[in-house]
Amino acid sequence: MRKYFYLARNSLRTLGKNRKRTLLTLLGIVVGTAVLTLVLSLGKGLEGLIMNQLGSFSPNTMVVEVQTPPSSKAGVMAALDIKTLEVKDLEDILAIDGISHASGWYTGTGRAQFGREDENITISAVNTDFPFTQNFPIALGRFFNETEDRAGEKVVVLGLDLADKLSNNQPTRLLQQKIKINNHSFRVVGISDEVDAMGPMSFGDMAFIPLEAGSKHLWGEEHLQAIMLHIEDASQTDRLSWRIQNVMRRNHDIDDPEDDDFAVRTFTQLMEIVDTVLTSVNLLLASLAGISLLVGGVGIMNVMYVTVSERTKEIGLRKAIGARPSLILLQFLFEALVLTGLGGILGAAFGVALAWFISLGANYAGFDFPFSLPWSGIAGAVLVSIFIGLVFGLKPAQKAAQLEPIAALRAEV
Repeated sequence: MRKYFYLARNSLRTLGKNRKRTLLTLLGIVVGTAVLTLVLSLGKGLEGLIMNQLGSFSPNTMVVEVQTPPSSKAGVMAALDIKTLEVKDLEDILAIDGISHASGWYTGTGRAQFGREDENITISAVNTDFPFTQNFPIALGRFFNETEDRAGEKVVVLGLDLADKLSNNQPTRLLQQKIKINNHSFRVVGISDEVDAMGPMSFGDMAFIPLEAGSKHLWGEEHLQAIMLHIEDASQTDRLSWRIQNVMRRNHDIDDPEDDDFAVRTFTQLMEIVDTVLTSVNLLLASLAGISLLVGGVGIMNVMYVTVSERTKEIGLRKAIGARPSLILLQFLFEALVLTGLGGILGAAFGVALAWFISLGANYAGFDFPFSLPWSGIAGAVLVSIFIGLVFGLKPAQKAAQLEPIAALRAEV
């Protein structure tokens, strides 16, 4: 053990004699390890951000939404013109055993006015089942009831953030008051608590009205854009998805799945998409980090060959007084390992610091981006950098070990 301690100490002393060359050689390893550490940390943070953005979408949640049929040559945006999803689909799906709640969904944009406040808003027309299909707690008042829903009464439930904007942070002022939505008077019957998002949409900034009210007063459209579902048992997702597809194809007279003008989205499918995207991004960035490490490894090999050439007489002298080739090999191999190990540690520290600053900036900008330290991944990044030193330092070390003492002593440097 003492032998290896002296080898490591001598390696540090040797590297310290030419600090500029050592620092320049370290740079490639530091950058590569830093990028690799950054990728691992940001990958975990990005996963947390996406999970936070999913918010109300849970294993017990399903969504039926319109889509451009796979057999169609029309683009994805053509789905906005599909008007085949109807209330009958909603009622037939709700009749399936295992589905506890179902709400229609139609969304649009508009303006809300209360007193002097005027806001651009997102308006969502839904059913009374909506709070049960999503995590949508009511803090003040109530959600509109079935009578108001069926009659298309002009009542509205406001997200807390929107209520704060319209009332100058005094949301209780709005209860039972009338606000203007696209120049129609709607009575505020409820205000939400802090709510999760659904993907990129923030429920806190939305106004929720009955489906019939949206159809009668705002859009004149009878169709739905989506159906939000809550199922009793998350383990039955696949079975229920199959049942829903059968109901929808029967209602829409579809024989070939390639002609489906709807899509059934489950939590599992969504997570598979998220995993695929994250894996692809991480692989791309990790590949860039790997290229940087390889470049750093080539630099180390080059420097080690130069070092062997500069110390040829020293090697010859040590061999002449009895140093074994294995000890010479270990000496130079240790120098490469110390160099890459030090670069790996510095790079990992720099990558962690950079990931922390990115997380801090993202949170300051309003994104819920958690800072993550994947310790096993960081240790792996450092070990990879050390392995690079082992691979690229072995050949120069072997060259040093194989030098003939007499030839080495006669060599001109």
